[in-house]
Amino acid sequence: MVRPAGRAGVGAAVLLLAGRSWAIVHVDWSRRVVQVEPTDAPAVARWSGNAQPLGAGIAREVRQVLLGSDPSGVTLSQRAHERLAQLRAEHPWVRPDTTTLVVEGRGRARWWTFAGWRANLRLAQAVAGLRRDVAAVDDLTIALDPGTTVEQLGQAVSAATLEPADLAPWVTDEAIDGLKFSDCLPRSLATTVLARRLADPESTARALGERIAGWRDAR
Repeated sequence: MVRPAGRAGVGAAVLLLAGRSWAIVHVDWSRRVVQVEPTDAPAVARWSGNAQPLGAGIAREVRQVLLGSDPSGVTLSQRAHERLAQLRAEHPWVRPDTTTLVVEGRGRARWWTFAGWRANLRLAQAVAGLRRDVAAVDDLTIALDPGTTVEQLGQAVSAATLEPADLAPWVTDEAIDGLKFSDCLPRSLATTVLARRLADPESTARALGERIAGWRDAR
């Protein structure tokens, strides 16, 4: 069966690559080659695999982009320009060299550190007293208890130290199994090795030293 160019056949899988939709025509599994053709059918970019946490450098660059800095040496499509403008409008509180406590209309509080996932693990422990009812931590933010104020966060940050923290609770069985030569290590030692790899004292210290601003979102 030959399908007209630009029209995906019924049931054809469609990929989103380079901003365009592509229908899969044929897969040569032995050679690992996929033949595709342009299509008007909608597509979504979904790739299997574990998401990798962002490092501190990339996380801080996210903040710079939200502040208006465009990536150098990159030509952005019209859709990318529009999306960037939308994201910047959605984050009007971003300031240079500043972490921000954003409290939503319903009281949900998130501390935007832009410090990277590893540093945020340590920062979350530093402000543990403000995280009794929440647990979320990601590359850019740390969830805090509803109603947390800038003053409370500032006090917790001022009292924080850079002493090594116990990051062992963040070490999963999957991470240990993925550690090279893990079968040759006692489980306690493998956990210690991975916990040390999670530490990012430089980015942690940088985030603790930045100014803290507050923003209340009416939405």
